[in-house]
Amino acid sequence: MLYAKSIPSILLYSRLVAVFSIIGLCFSNYPIANLWVIGIMYYGILSDVFDGIIARKLKVSTDSFRIADTIIDLLFYLSILGFIWCNFPASIVDNLFFIAGIFGLELLMYLTCFFRFSKLPSPHAILSKFWGIYIVVEFTLILLNISGFHFRMALILGLIVHLDRLLIYILLPKWEHDIPSSYHSLLIRRGKPIKRRKLFNG
Repeated sequence: MLYAKSIPSILLYSRLVAVFSIIGLCFSNYPIANLWVIGIMYYGILSDVFDGIIARKLKVSTDSFRIADTIIDLLFYLSILGFIWCNFPASIVDNLFFIAGIFGLELLMYLTCFFRFSKLPSPHAILSKFWGIYIVVEFTLILLNISGFHFRMALILGLIVHLDRLLIYILLPKWEHDIPSSYHSLLIRRGKPIKRRKLFNG
């Protein structure tokens, strides 16, 4: 049982190993590095899904675990974006305004949460989860050199998702993690109970 309780942490920190692997591939001349990154991406998204589910099932989903999960997720997506910047720079340059907007909202969420509650955020909103899967599909298309307007549409949706994340910590009266949406934060602020999906938010 003690070993079983370490599975979520193993999955979580294996994603950190994936981050360093992708960074290493950025500086390699390996001819099929993009295919390796695709494989690592899909491992990352699966480990992200299952570490939370298993942690909640085993009752080891602590505040610190959820915060670490949020930070490692951010590093994971940044490493993929860095690889794309190194190998498919036009995809980044052509959408720099939208990418900067997403990072700006993400930074505002961190600053808002830290200054209001002296803690790092860990919203794990439902929209974020679905957008995470969507953006991995978009990254796959870029890494396969399939260009088009679809990536910009994903980034526009990402702006909405990150605005929702920011509003969660603007509206919450006290720090919490695993909040399904900014609407649920508003309900909490009004003293009303909220429903959480066990699969997504414990």
